[in-house]
Amino acid sequence: PSWKRVTLDVAPPPLGRLVIEGVLIINSTDVAKRLSATYIEIKGGSLIIATVDAQGQVVGPFEGDAKITLLGTNPALQAIHGESPRENPEYSRGGGRATFGSGTLFVGGTLTAIGAPVGQSWVELRASVVAGGTVLV
Repeated sequence: PSWKRVTLDVAPPPLGRLVIEGVLIINSTDVAKRLSATYIEIKGGSLIIATVDAQGQVVGPFEGDAKITLLGTNPALQAIHGESPRENPEYSRGGGRATFGSGTLFVGGTLTAIGAPVGQSWVELRASVVAGGTVLV
C-alpha cells in the first residue's frame, strides 16, 4: 500500500513480481543485500538504495554490497516458474500503452540509488583512434 514503508533487512528468495506502491528501502548495513525478481514495478512508490535515517530520509550514499538481479529466461527463472514462456506473462500499464516482460524494472514512481564516489571515471587519450581501429596504444 502507498502508506507502507519497508526496509529490506534480509535476502528474500527469488520473487516473481515485486510491486512497490509505498517505499522500499535498501539501507546501508554490514549485511550484503540481495534482491532477485522476475519483474520489479515501482508503481507510484519509491525504491531507495542509500543510507537513510530512522524517518527514511536519505542522509548519504549506500555503503556496503547491494545487488538487484532481474531474472529473464534462464535456468534460475525456469527452476522457479517452469520452462514455458506463458509462465512469465507480459504486463501492461497505461491502458496497454506500456508492456513489459520478464527481466524488467518498470519505474512509475521514484528510484533513488546513491553510491559512493568512484573517483575519476574517465581517462584522457594521448592520440585519436582511426575509425574501425581495434588497438589503442
